[in-house]
Amino acid sequence: MNREALGNTLVFMGLKHCGKSSIGRFIADRKGFSFVDLDSLVMDRARGEGFATIRQLYRTVGLQGFQEYELDALRGLFNQREGAGFILSLGGGMADNRTAMDLTKSCGKMVYLKVGELLLLERILQGGLPPFLQGDDPPELIFHRMYKRRDAVYSQYADFILELPDQPLEKNRSLVYSVLKEEGYVR
Repeated sequence: MNREALGNTLVFMGLKHCGKSSIGRFIADRKGFSFVDLDSLVMDRARGEGFATIRQLYRTVGLQGFQEYELDALRGLFNQREGAGFILSLGGGMADNRTAMDLTKSCGKMVYLKVGELLLLERILQGGLPPFLQGDDPPELIFHRMYKRRDAVYSQYADFILELPDQPLEKNRSLVYSVLKEEGYVR
């Protein structure tokens, strides 16, 4: 794998509902690069094995099994895309997969799209209470612990941290593009 050629790769990471995929697609279109969503790559393989959703895959294979799917998808992607930059959106829980985070860090510039904890929780709960927030403790406490843990990991791996305000997605897309252009990440 030619990691220098992959240096044109821009990786968006952050917690669920921070805008990784929407912003990633927007930047890819503006930059003329292809866009890759890691969850979609994982599901391409999982569907072939009879899984219908990420949630079903995770429930069946568990955390370690799911992390192997992520790592395999990344290895395949980086080998397939050798010599060509692209925009990659990681899954929201990727912070818990240090091996995959290390591989990704070595193959591209990592941008952490950071959104406030309460705003993210509000966005997540709009779709109902997801399984990862169900347990003995209140959902707010479960999310708080997860947010703190993942925020620390994303901050550690980030080449650039972009704090996104509570505003419409279109404005955040333009904000991210402008800041990344100003910082020399996009032309």
